Amino acid sequence: MALRAFMLVHMSSDEFEYASAFDTSHTVFEALCIRHEKLGPHAQINLLLKEFSIFYKPSIPMTTTSKQLHDLHECMKKMGKIDKDKLFLFVIINALRRHFPQLQSDIHGMMDDPNFNWATAIRRIDTEAALVQRYAEVVLPQLG
Repeated sequence: MALRAFMLVHMSSDEFEYASAFDTSHTVFEALCIRHEKLGPHAQINLLLKEFSIFYKPSIPMTTTSKQLHDLHECMKKMGKIDKDKLFLFVIINALRRHFPQLQSDIHGMMDDPNFNWATAIRRIDTEAALVQRYAEVVLPQLG
């Protein structure tokens, strides 16, 4: 029950509503895997990031960690192959997070367009950079 509680505490409120109905950590995990299969590249990348956040620790049996990594990897594989261009797009979006959250949100919102790709994201970033540069050249001197 402690593992189940740990899992429930560390998930989104939407996942919590769904997963809290299951009695054991295994059934919670299996239900979430099924729920997330074929959800697309964003969910795949999040699972991949989760895999990279897990480490073997002396206080946890190594077999437990190995199983956890394997289970996550199997869930990710069931979602299909990772598209290399979509992966690069997520790298770009992630790189905006710390200093340009609004631009990150804008670009993330454009992803529903089937013609949107990493090159479109780069063009949007270049446009933003040009606007910032122009603002610095024209507006800031007038304020100062």
